[in-house]
Amino acid sequence: VGIVHIEGWEVAWVDGTLDCFQKSGFNKHIDYVKNCVDVSGNCHYHNYPKTGTFRFYITKGDNNQITDQCAGSILPIVDEQIIGKGISKVT
Repeated sequence: VGIVHIEGWEVAWVDGTLDCFQKSGFNKHIDYVKNCVDVSGNCHYHNYPKTGTFRFYITKGDNNQITDQCAGSILPIVDEQIIGKGISKVT
C-alpha cells in the first residue's frame, strides 16, 4: 500500500500511504539496513540491500484494518525479501 524510496541512505520520496509511520520515522529502519551492510550492529533483516539506494514496502494483508507493519512487530519489507509478484487482470 506504500513504497518508501531510499536514495543515499535518505528518504527520497513516498508512493502511497505510510499508515501509522511518519516519513522521518524511517531513519531507524534505514539504520537497521545500514547495520547489515556495515556489519556494525544487529542486522534485523535476513536479506537486505547492499547499497544506500533501495525501497521499503508497507504491506497490508487480506481483510486487515491496518497495515502489517502498524499491526505488530513486522519491519517494512525491502526488495531483496520479495520472492514473487501476484498479477491479476479484471475484465
